[in-house]
Amino acid sequence: MPYSDNVVITALTVIFLLVIALIFRKPISSAKKFKISLTGIEFEASGDEFVQLFKKTYLSVLKEGHIDFFCELGNTKTVPVIREVLPDFNRGSKEWLESDKGMKTIGMLRALRGLGLIKPKGGGKWESDSKIIITELGREFKSHIKG
Repeated sequence: MPYSDNVVITALTVIFLLVIALIFRKPISSAKKFKISLTGIEFEASGDEFVQLFKKTYLSVLKEGHIDFFCELGNTKTVPVIREVLPDFNRGSKEWLESDKGMKTIGMLRALRGLGLIKPKGGGKWESDSKIIITELGREFKSHIKG
């Protein structure tokens, strides 16, 4: 069943506001009062309460395995390549792509990319030789999670 335009726009707006909150967390956390008003939804809290809510919300969007993988990427000294960090990755194999492992791996990469934390160098789809770039937002996010 397709989502209505209002639901999609509201969801995208919330995600956008959460991303902005991460980028501007220091000024927001020092604010005495922070108020968000969306179509029919109103939220008011201190800046610090908002930052805590943001962290919990963003972390709830990612699965534990996604966060662990992202932390491993963030701890590497060089630019990681898919085949080095995911040796079983085989986008060229229809069997692998349709397997549980393949779907989970591609899903994880897409989730992290969709949240703006990583991207393949040069864009395009994930391939075995893709270099994984941690975005500026990803580096900022990494500084807020354990690992």
